[in-house]
Amino acid sequence: MKICRSRDTEEGCNRWIFLGANAFFWVLGWSLLIVGIWIYSDQHVYSIMVRPSFNPMSSAALCVSCGLAVVIIGFIGFIGAVYESKCMLVVYFLFVAFLFFVQLLTGSLGVLYRERIMDNVRRDLVLHINKPYVSKDHMDPNGLKYTWDHLQTALQCCGSQNYTDWFRSVHWPKNNFVPDSCCDKSLFKEGESIENCGQNFEHRDLWYQQGCYKPFTNWLLRHGKFVVAFSFVFIVVDICVFVTALRIFFFVRRKELDSGVYRYRRGVAGNDNLGQEER
Repeated sequence: MKICRSRDTEEGCNRWIFLGANAFFWVLGWSLLIVGIWIYSDQHVYSIMVRPSFNPMSSAALCVSCGLAVVIIGFIGFIGAVYESKCMLVVYFLFVAFLFFVQLLTGSLGVLYRERIMDNVRRDLVLHINKPYVSKDHMDPNGLKYTWDHLQTALQCCGSQNYTDWFRSVHWPKNNFVPDSCCDKSLFKEGESIENCGQNFEHRDLWYQQGCYKPFTNWLLRHGKFVVAFSFVFIVVDICVFVTALRIFFFVRRKELDSGVYRYRRGVAGNDNLGQEER
């Protein structure tokens, strides 16, 4: 750029470019923090339905921790650039490089393991159907009644693949029953009770025909898509702020070296003049 030809102007241009990129980096950090909180609050009761490695709470924790790290690192970058602190800029480089590899790994795994996640979610749902179905407390990981009832009512589904997954389960080993939460309330008259409707096989047309696997997996992967998208955006921004911060670092370093050479030359010239006067 023509306006950045002189050394001082080039340094100013790089500083402003860095501050702009770092401001965007900082805003992304706050956005990632908000996304993490949203993932946690968005029907987090379902989290006990899947293993920890595929759990949306893991994504929430990753987003919150990375978001906080970016906010702190971005502030360090601002201070380092404004006050020309080499120490802070070095800390900034290291953290940005570390976040780059974390985001690259997160984004890559999210894309590569999509099919594996879907297969494991299907197996986990079938497994949980045959776990104790007694507790109404959604904080009890061994009692999934509250969670299954909530899931099937909210997503309007029944079982994993379909309602037959509930037949002859450990809860009613000799009967083709389903939980009452499988009953489609829209097919009942207003004020009509759905109690024990899941125990009448003749009225199976009143049950949700869709299994929970597909809508639940879509809900789960929706959070993963946000994490993957943010990861790749961060990769691009990381590269920009890293390059501009590196240029500022070398400008500061060169300025310090030039300043030292200038002071050294002044000292040598002063000593020479002093020697001539003495002679």
